[in-house]
Amino acid sequence: MRALLALLFVGMGIAAGAIYHLSRPFVTPGAGLSEQVREIRIAATNPRDAFPNKSRLYILCLGIDANHTSKGIMHTKNARSDTIFVVSLDLDAKRVGMLSVPRDTRVEFAYGRGTDKINAAHAIGGVPLAKATVEQFLGIEIDHYVVIKMYGTRNMIDAMGGVVIDVEKDMDYDDNWGNLHIHLKKGRQRLNGEQAVGYVRFRHDAESDFGRMRRQQQLVKAVARQLMTPSTLLNLDKLVDIAMENTITDLSRSQILALAHLFYNVPPEKIYTGTIAGYDYRGSNGIWYLDPSESKKEALVGWLLRGEEWYRNGLITVRVHNASGINGVASTLRDILADQGYHAIIGRSERGERQPLTRVVDLTGKTEAAQEIARLLPNARVDPPTDDEKPEPGGPDILVKIGTDCARAIGRSL
Repeated sequence: MRALLALLFVGMGIAAGAIYHLSRPFVTPGAGLSEQVREIRIAATNPRDAFPNKSRLYILCLGIDANHTSKGIMHTKNARSDTIFVVSLDLDAKRVGMLSVPRDTRVEFAYGRGTDKINAAHAIGGVPLAKATVEQFLGIEIDHYVVIKMYGTRNMIDAMGGVVIDVEKDMDYDDNWGNLHIHLKKGRQRLNGEQAVGYVRFRHDAESDFGRMRRQQQLVKAVARQLMTPSTLLNLDKLVDIAMENTITDLSRSQILALAHLFYNVPPEKIYTGTIAGYDYRGSNGIWYLDPSESKKEALVGWLLRGEEWYRNGLITVRVHNASGINGVASTLRDILADQGYHAIIGRSERGERQPLTRVVDLTGKTEAAQEIARLLPNARVDPPTDDEKPEPGGPDILVKIGTDCARAIGRSL
């Protein structure tokens, strides 16, 4: 979870860029500017010079695990990485992508160091092995790394005066060994650092680690919004110092400030996030692992990290139902959707089922994709799910129920 601070670290730069651009029309150079703003102005002169011959940066973010003895003493020897993120920064398009790698993902370590959960790479070989293993697993070349010190995120959020989060449900959990105590009520509220850490570390429900990573991404966007508020920007010097104190990175201060200028106006909704998906299985040693889906991994890396939009469709599962009574149209539409990059499957249609209108049902909030699919079909409409069309674990994101209104057009392969 402490990889969140890595993004706050970059976020500090983005906020710094906002300070520069907001102050530029009103302040004469050298007249009352803080040292931080002077540094920003220097870095803003030629920000691309900080990253020669680079159009995209990949930054590995690691949060290092720690436990506590029964007496509350923290120990981190041979620590595993409790959180692993890769941040992709497109320096030309100003696009930010974040890909989370579950800590239980089973991988081959770099340099022939064996096979195990990916979070063990740091315990075995520190940042060099963790970096090389993530590069091998994702097929990218990482430019920089950020390692988050213990309590870094808590300290950062406290320095910001807390963060507003819509807590999705009541959460109650106590773990004395991990020194983790979570007691939150459902609803929109301002969380302090300790509460925010508890919110994103909570994983004692059906979603387990995937819910934890989803909440991490929710918190990142909430913090990004708060970074741009006037009260937060006024405390920029203090926040930058705290971020620097709580991280270990090979990014220089001038590079952070250059990123500030390049990404100062990226809104939170333009921060794209995703998580490596797969299947749980128990190894012969009795340990549970996540076996990653290679097709989903390829799509996530292509879309989030390389910025190739076509791959986004591969993350969306569409189930096609033939409700027209005309044979063959479901398989034809499946092939058309597959050509568009979607993961398309055919669902079983009820005998005698027939409906006049074609419906595209958005089950999981993939509204933009549902609208794009509807545009492929004459007269199709996008509908919310009915009571009988609820999302299901591992199920499709979108249903297409082909009606008689466009079945013949589909039969002619559109």
